[in-house]
Amino acid sequence: MRFRLALQSGPARLGYYDSARLLLRKAAASADRSQMGGDISFTEDQVQALAARGSVRLVVTREGYTMGAVSVQFETQDDSAVAGADYAPVSGTLSWLDGDNSARTLDVPILAGGAPALESSFTVRLVRPSGGAQLAKPSKVTVML
Repeated sequence: MRFRLALQSGPARLGYYDSARLLLRKAAASADRSQMGGDISFTEDQVQALAARGSVRLVVTREGYTMGAVSVQFETQDDSAVAGADYAPVSGTLSWLDGDNSARTLDVPILAGGAPALESSFTVRLVRPSGGAQLAKPSKVTVML
């Protein structure tokens, strides 16, 4: 890309160079230490829980860069399903060591008593990544009961 420098107003004068070349390059994410921990996300954005199994297992992945130890917190949130009645609320932290990109799982207990009379749902969210990791989509999953 080439630009031409021009005098707009005032007493200033252009020097020897009246043009400049601008080279734009896409910077790699690794240039910014804040993104070297990789992208953390769920593998699905919606799952169906079977009450007969007693719990639903969710999978969380770390992709991209794997430099440094990273972690992410998770938490449940009511939608139409109610914590303590339809499912047991959970929260916690998932952690990865430097160079580790293996999947992590978390289980949310579905409370006995069968499925609710009407279809209901709750959400599990990934929050507060640390160690240079960032959240990628999907960072939340809807669990259908």
